[in-house]
Amino acid sequence: MATPLLQTNPQSQAEAISAAGELQFDPEAPAEGPFTLGVALSRSLTEEAAAEAEEPPEARLVVIGNASFATDGLFEQQLNGDVLLNAVNWLGQQSDATLSIRPKEVTDRRIAMTAQQQVGLGVFAILVLPMVGGVLAVVMWLRRR
Repeated sequence: MATPLLQTNPQSQAEAISAAGELQFDPEAPAEGPFTLGVALSRSLTEEAAAEAEEPPEARLVVIGNASFATDGLFEQQLNGDVLLNAVNWLGQQSDATLSIRPKEVTDRRIAMTAQQQVGLGVFAILVLPMVGGVLAVVMWLRRR
């Protein structure tokens, strides 16, 4: 049984690469999508093996376009890690749970500043920036007169 895992949207197009290795996009070409980029395949094993086991054994295979989704810098950002880990979990037949998305880890985004840095930032925001804006406004007013 084949189950599509990854598909493009219906507006996607496939373009052939020329013999020179150049890709040329034709905007007038009709959309041909969706394209299947990854598929999960499963098949029951022979009757003899099924009779010996309590659960019928199953052969599983996951085919995904190429391995760059797991090796590029976007492994953690675009759920590529979830796709890979869920595929390996399914292949290992550890659990037949549906595919899941791990919760995002909370990152500490606080800014640690000393008291001196806090005072400097406050003075800059309350006094320096408005004064610079006022000076620039006066200069612009004088230049236009």
